[in-house]
Amino acid sequence: MFNGTRSNANWIGQNILALDFDGGITPEEAIKRMQAYEITPNAWYPTFSDTPAKRKFRLLFVLDTFITDIEARSYLMDGLIAMYPEADKACKNPAHIFYGTNKKGQVLNSKAISMDLFHTVLDSDKLKNGGRPRKINTKHPGVKFLRKDGFSRSSYSNTIEATSKTTHQLKEEYFDKLLRNKNSKAIDWDKLQSRVKIFYDFMNSEERLSYEQLVGLAQNLVWLKGGQQLYEERLEAFNKTHTGDNPYPDDGRFGLVKDFLRYNKDLETAYYPQRLDTFSPYTSDHRYRNLITAERDLLDGIEQIEPIQRMSLRHAQDYFNYEFDQVMDELDNDIVIFKLPTGFGKTRRIKNLDEVTLAFPTNKLKREVYDDREDTRTAIITPEFPVFNDAQLNLNFSRLYSAGFTKQVHKILHELTKGFGCSPEDQAIAQAYVNQNRAAQESVKSIFTTHSRAIHTSFSHDTIIFDEDPLPLILDVDTLKIADLKRIKKKSRSRLFGRYTTQLIELQRFLELVEEGEILTLPEEFNIDISNEWMLFMQTEGIETNIMKFLNCAYFYKDENDRDLIHFIRKEELPTDKKIIIMSATIPVEIYKELYGERVRVIDISDVTHTGTITQHVRYSYSRNSLAQRLDQIKEKLPDRPTITFKSFHEQIEGASSDMWFGNCSGYNQYTGTSINVLGTPHKNNAQYLLIGKVLGYNVDQFNREFRMQIVI
Repeated sequence: MFNGTRSNANWIGQNILALDFDGGITPEEAIKRMQAYEITPNAWYPTFSDTPAKRKFRLLFVLDTFITDIEARSYLMDGLIAMYPEADKACKNPAHIFYGTNKKGQVLNSKAISMDLFHTVLDSDKLKNGGRPRKINTKHPGVKFLRKDGFSRSSYSNTIEATSKTTHQLKEEYFDKLLRNKNSKAIDWDKLQSRVKIFYDFMNSEERLSYEQLVGLAQNLVWLKGGQQLYEERLEAFNKTHTGDNPYPDDGRFGLVKDFLRYNKDLETAYYPQRLDTFSPYTSDHRYRNLITAERDLLDGIEQIEPIQRMSLRHAQDYFNYEFDQVMDELDNDIVIFKLPTGFGKTRRIKNLDEVTLAFPTNKLKREVYDDREDTRTAIITPEFPVFNDAQLNLNFSRLYSAGFTKQVHKILHELTKGFGCSPEDQAIAQAYVNQNRAAQESVKSIFTTHSRAIHTSFSHDTIIFDEDPLPLILDVDTLKIADLKRIKKKSRSRLFGRYTTQLIELQRFLELVEEGEILTLPEEFNIDISNEWMLFMQTEGIETNIMKFLNCAYFYKDENDRDLIHFIRKEELPTDKKIIIMSATIPVEIYKELYGERVRVIDISDVTHTGTITQHVRYSYSRNSLAQRLDQIKEKLPDRPTITFKSFHEQIEGASSDMWFGNCSGYNQYTGTSINVLGTPHKNNAQYLLIGKVLGYNVDQFNREFRMQIVI
């Protein structure tokens, strides 16, 4: 491409390189020479004067990168001429013209050739059948252009933060880190073989690896202590035991690591560790970014796969408002997920909406947002369950709720409104609660309620908006203590199930005999209705299990460390006749897609420029055990500001939030605009992952449930 007439001075760029041959080599020989590196030229065609006796033709290479640096073009053409000394040297001229032909040519390869690989081949070519060794000049002015995208195409590390660092700054940090890594501890090559199959093949296979695979491994091994020696010794050992066409050719493959070392003296020309997903055919290898992360377990940093393109906060808010208005206007019953950044202001956007049901994770947040609404006369808030003057009444309701007798609780409330078994004051409290509930269910005003009420109560509106993710209620994982079944008195058992019926005793025995770790469904014989026996549960002390929920669970699982503990899951359904909008920063989109299929639409606006800084320390896991071991050290370094951590560490951490802890963070706004510490890494019980996996249809039997470190993307 030229800016004006065809001349070297007007050259702008190109991505096709061509060679002109006027004899000395056949097309087949020229093609085969490059194919020795598993690269096939894209096309060839004979010239006007081509004859069988004297072959005259042109060979074309189409690159995946448009070259805009004339020095880089010169460097590549020098390499091609070195590899093909039979070619016309005039091809090196940027303004050289290649005429067409009146003869039939051939397209050999329709795919653009990787410039990285092409450059590497030209640098390392030492073929003896026409080519000649080429001295690598890493200081050539064209090299930096050829290597300028090598950094962004590699996997590089960066502390997650709202950063304005330039690519050069990031490159400097990563380059220094690679050098420190190379000079640190020795490499566990056996561990690397066990984790990365392409590396195992390199060390053990009877078949040689392709040139492209060797390049990928060499770009990794050059950054590992002892990597060059291991690479060269392995190729030599392979060739000693292989003959014929199978040995590695005695060309530039043997010196790849040595060649990369020359480039790696300068961070601008360095070959950074190539990603495994670009050269390994094994998908299991792709969970690691490169050999370094596979061997070092990522204990020292976070892999940034590629630069994140973040939109400005203003742009994101405008985009959200537009998409949200579109969704609200559509007449459908879709489940629309807005994945939004933390602190985005989603609650402010919905608080003044009319004729919708607004669901919040807690009663506290429900009340907070309702009170902040511009006109509360156009909305109604569902009441919290009342506290009565009669302490025994409160205790009875607490026991019934704990055991899962929700319907019976409301029946009793209606009896209280008639004055049965209560004081006039408590009658008035019950009546007020019932009236407020009825008003909410019949109202066409906007309803402010909780996640639980929105799922279990049918309000009049066609749209439900969940502020935060309701999945913990949809896939409700809970526990049963077998000891709770024993607390039902013997006389209650016979009355509960009939004089001659002993299902509850049999259920207790069945659960005691169940093998730990098995995921099961309840046998049909235990599909029993105990709703009419609420009084017996109300009179029994110490029951901590929602037995009603357990009897209707989808699956259960006996804890492998506590034989008295049963984990179970119950799947609730979202209304099918209403539009559902969910807004959350941490929502597991893939689970919703598994549950609701094509009904789910996702609008992802999560990559927004931060207004603050996130500093993450990843040297240790900071689980409960890890935290306990390093608590004194951590407290010395912890900034003086509110801290959210495990509830069990509240008394040991100065400044720990009094009402927020892991597992109880949704629905709080008191730290808006405040710097905070988040201390610890909470882990769910394995049973929760297994039961959710089972509900989603995955095979989680005892042979398919290994828990191991994962790369989080």
